[in-house]
Amino acid sequence: MRVRRSNGYIAADELVHIAAGSGDIEAIDLLTSEEFEASPTMRYDETGWEPIHEAAQGGHIGVLNWLLAKYQVDVNSRTENLKMTLLHIAARYGQPGVVRLLSGRMGPQTNNVEETIWELINIGCDVNMKDKESWSPLHMAAATGRLENVVALIRHGANVNSKCQYPYGATPLFLARTIRKLQVTKKEKDQYAKVMKQLKLAGARDRNLFDMCVSFSYPTIFKVRTKLESLATDLQDKEWLEAVINAPVNAVPVVDALNAPVIAAPVVDTLHAPVIA
Repeated sequence: MRVRRSNGYIAADELVHIAAGSGDIEAIDLLTSEEFEASPTMRYDETGWEPIHEAAQGGHIGVLNWLLAKYQVDVNSRTENLKMTLLHIAARYGQPGVVRLLSGRMGPQTNNVEETIWELINIGCDVNMKDKESWSPLHMAAATGRLENVVALIRHGANVNSKCQYPYGATPLFLARTIRKLQVTKKEKDQYAKVMKQLKLAGARDRNLFDMCVSFSYPTIFKVRTKLESLATDLQDKEWLEAVINAPVNAVPVVDALNAPVIAAPVVDTLHAPVIA
């Protein structure tokens, strides 16, 4: 089956994606019937999204229930481009009713974000699964300022100190703090401040010094490491060195360490030293 449009035809598989994104179960049922044989799991274009991902983004719980019940689609199926799962999409786009799937997979609908995330976890979604850039669902929620999603993910076991590859070593707290600075309105800034507060209460840490240096350049991290190791050697304080290395970028010990002079070892004048008989 194809639909004619001004610049050509729309294939039946593409129509399934459109129907899933708009919540039209009857259209999907018709398109995937023996008469038209469209695929309910066909990946579309370079993004590699399946119909279930389109339904999750649009918050169409009925379509999700129907696809899971009839075709047993994989709930941890990733998109091709960003490698996102359903839980990534739920956290990123903030759809409160993405899925309500109990043992029978056809339970009542829900409008509660925490319940949504819990049900996704119940059916096998990994709360800490990472995408192409090693972002977890909590990274997604923190970066988009979705407080309810952040709280729900933390309650259900999300790693608050998970690090991603881009920006290198960034934690959810680092993303929330960085993006908050880019916001214009007070309302937006306050929203990110609330996200940061929840993350800190759960023990979240900022990006550390060496992860920051790696994201800039390797010569930078080499220079910093050399200076810190020199200081630690002279002070004979291994514990202090470890504390500085793991400290947040803007922490006082880091600033002090970078500004402190390197303590040189005493030079012995062997030429004029007295000879001991």
